[in-house]
Amino acid sequence: MRRWNLLQSGALDDPRVVNRWFPGQRDILEILQVLTLPEVERIADCGVPLFGLQLRCTDFVLDAYAARQVTDPMEQGAVQESFIALMARLDCVRTCFQQACLTFNLTYAEAAWLQRFCAHELQALAHDPSMQLTPLVSTEFFVASATRTFTSVQRSVLGCVSRRARPALAH
Repeated sequence: MRRWNLLQSGALDDPRVVNRWFPGQRDILEILQVLTLPEVERIADCGVPLFGLQLRCTDFVLDAYAARQVTDPMEQGAVQESFIALMARLDCVRTCFQQACLTFNLTYAEAAWLQRFCAHELQALAHDPSMQLTPLVSTEFFVASATRTFTSVQRSVLGCVSRRARPALAH
């Protein structure tokens, strides 16, 4: 919804803004730009997350992020979006570890790392610029969901089978 709202307001007319806040999402943004609000809501109505976070399982100096003041509205939206995504993953990890790994495409190490944080620490962690949401599903998911009438269950299945491969770690 955030992406669609920004597109409708014209805030994403500058390609540099798109590259900074939504890297690799130009195709998805072009699809969302021509859709109506009910169409976007219909696409989002599925049982799998459409966007994920690339978690860096390292030690963070959370005080440095917590003290950081964010004044740019675009950055504030990104921080809020990241915090909500982190909290959803943490809640799922604490509810059912294995299900969280499957649902959010987390490795065991990522889920274990995430589990050690509490809400206010995740709020600070959300200020890390690397905590941007990236698509978990392929662009084809958005095309198919926008051009066909699927039930929520059918979109969920489509989301599962159109998952993007996890990026390989550089060694």
